[in-house]
Amino acid sequence: MKPQKQTMNMKHVLLVVLVCGISMPVYSAQRRAKADPIREELNKIQKEIENLKEKILEMKSQLLLLNEMFEKGTESGTMLSLNVKSEMPEGYKIRSLNVFVNGYQVYSSQSPAVGKNIYLESVAPGNFRIEVIAEVTGKKGIFRRKKNVTVNGDRVVSVEKGLTSDVDIIFQLQKDNPVILFQVKRKKTLPSVR
Repeated sequence: MKPQKQTMNMKHVLLVVLVCGISMPVYSAQRRAKADPIREELNKIQKEIENLKEKILEMKSQLLLLNEMFEKGTESGTMLSLNVKSEMPEGYKIRSLNVFVNGYQVYSSQSPAVGKNIYLESVAPGNFRIEVIAEVTGKKGIFRRKKNVTVNGDRVVSVEKGLTSDVDIIFQLQKDNPVILFQVKRKKTLPSVR
């Protein structure tokens, strides 16, 4: 009887080892499978945090540069002024307007202030790229096929020390199509009251 009992115990031991040996890798593989989506999500969050940190540092340096430009502009009495004018006939309308100075959006409106000043700031002397993106509606020409037309225009304007560069952004029709023209006038900046 003893040899049979010993064989029985060996069978149990082998069965236990076999079951434990197989189930452990399966169990740890299941744990890894559950942890992988969590690890992936954590990696995504970490990348987003790093991107946000980079954006914050970039914005900080841009703000420092803008502050320096503003201070130099205030000291030198140099200003940049932007005005919107429409010389399009009745029935044509500027529906939206976005204006950028050196890549920074300085004006955005779905019902733009036509005939008014939209930007007046102290700036450091130098060159400024003014970009305009507008949506125009009308009756003739290209408007027969499209309801709204996007119009783009840009111009580099030189702003000199002690002067105000007054830039008129003018909307006109040329051959029944809307265009953007720029007219620059310079005048002595009036001293500011502090």
